Amino acid sequence: MHPQHRGWLDLGHVARTTPPSPRVLEDALDDWRERHRDHPADPVFLERLREQWAAYTRHPDHVAVLLPLTGRFGSSANAILEGIVAAYYDTPREERTTLRVYDTGEQADASWTQYEKAVEAGASLVIGPLERSAVNRFARESSLPVPVLALNRAETRDSYPDNLYQFGLNPEDEAVQAAERAVLDGHHDAVVMVPRTELGERLHRAFEDRYETLGGLVRDVQFYAPEATDYSDTIIQGLQIRDTRPTHRRRPSDDGRADRDADEPRYRGDVDVIFLSGGPRQARLIRPQLRYYQAGDLPVIATSHIYSGRPDARADADLNGIVFADIPWLLDQVNPRPELRETLNDQLSSTSQQLPRLVALGFDALQVSSMVERLARQRGEYHQGLTGRLHLDEQRRIIRELNWARFIEGEPRVIGIGDGLINPLGDAAW
Repeated sequence: MHPQHRGWLDLGHVARTTPPSPRVLEDALDDWRERHRDHPADPVFLERLREQWAAYTRHPDHVAVLLPLTGRFGSSANAILEGIVAAYYDTPREERTTLRVYDTGEQADASWTQYEKAVEAGASLVIGPLERSAVNRFARESSLPVPVLALNRAETRDSYPDNLYQFGLNPEDEAVQAAERAVLDGHHDAVVMVPRTELGERLHRAFEDRYETLGGLVRDVQFYAPEATDYSDTIIQGLQIRDTRPTHRRRPSDDGRADRDADEPRYRGDVDVIFLSGGPRQARLIRPQLRYYQAGDLPVIATSHIYSGRPDARADADLNGIVFADIPWLLDQVNPRPELRETLNDQLSSTSQQLPRLVALGFDALQVSSMVERLARQRGEYHQGLTGRLHLDEQRRIIRELNWARFIEGEPRVIGIGDGLINPLGDAAW
């Protein structure tokens, strides 16, 4: 590649991934200059970047955080708070805002009460609440005196208050992106396998709605018991397995036909992909059972729930071949802040270490809080965060564009759109 072309690409990467801090931008530009001396982008385009950063990095003077730090959501809330605190200390001292934390507990109206207290105390922006019911309470207001960056999605409405921005790890977004991924890779006939839970039903509906909008067809839906260890019935019924006997127990015919057919797929011929959701335990059981029924060559696309977020090549070897969507924070090849994750691994509480996606959500929430108004004004503008590539839709909801990975030798390896859901080296290489 021509050096000038490489310089433009690297400068674009700086613009996409640099956090909202003029000092951090200046460090990134210094590094870019060292690698691309006498590049035509310097000084005109560099100065434009400085102006842009100065415009949208005016941090709120006083940020209030509303979280249920006590009660049944305490562990999740504290992981988010640790992420917010990490983002606070990651910000240069002279750019830090005043940060005040309010515990909303478990009372239904506590979030609104604490919001009013925060506004009275001088908050210029509020992060939270976390519970969906509390976000619904804010969504029903005709107006909000101080902008709110909620950490969950409200129920669907025709309109929301102008000052309400909605952020969060919305699982339906993953199901929608899984449907889009399947269609982009040429798979138009799916079987859905999700847990028999309220979340499983939501994921099924989100996947099917988007998939069929794009021209795909869901041939079957199987809801499995999350606590089960044997998922044979789910697989046999969903894939219409024709012969459930293990290969080594099938009796060959006189002409040897059974031997020749032993390696042929025994599942229905009108399906070319499985959409799977479940925790790591369920996925580690379902994937080997698919191979047992000679459906191991059928592409499987999944949500991030199948991955614990902590590398474990031995345990995750059973997930080999599965393609899934996840946040860049957990994928080494695309993590925008690998040095930060290494630092936080030594600083987070043991509970929060088990909830890395929520820590990343908290980090992004504080960083994006200074950018939401600009993101709302500038359609097409986005921020590369720890939880994905972030942009606002027309209802001021933050949409996360995730990365795709495939388990190979028990480790998630990043892949791009168009790489296909089937490993080109074949099942033996997984």
